[in-house]
Amino acid sequence: MFTSFFALTLAAALQNAPAPEAAKPAEEKKICVVEQSSYSRLARKRICRTEREMKEQQERVERDSRLH
Repeated sequence: MFTSFFALTLAAALQNAPAPEAAKPAEEKKICVVEQSSYSRLARKRICRTEREMKEQQERVERDSRLH
């Protein structure tokens, strides 16, 4: 009797349990660099991007430099 009660309770608990969340992708780590301005040796700008964004930017620069 106790075993069937336990089994029914467990089954009900499993039915009502929320579904496990889909694995969230790990947030990409940001990389920050300081870029100097071409018009002033004192003006600097800090730019933070993910590694993927840095690679995309570098590819864009290389592609544009080949076009000119």
